[in-house]
Amino acid sequence: MPSMSRRRAQSATNLQQTHPGYCSELATIVRDRPATGETKSTFDAQNNWYNRLSDQWVHCEARAADPTK
Repeated sequence: MPSMSRRRAQSATNLQQTHPGYCSELATIVRDRPATGETKSTFDAQNNWYNRLSDQWVHCEARAADPTK
């Protein structure tokens, strides 16, 4: 999962740079990424962060597909 998280975060950052304002919520989530580590609590924090990033990404895609949402 760490490499998937890293790729998703990088994609969100790239999207913000190439399409400013497309989904500004992603920038906040990427900025708030928790530290990595090898404890259960750091794993849980990373997992929760990744889920939040993924959920927001889906929401932004839906909003882009249907601006009335």
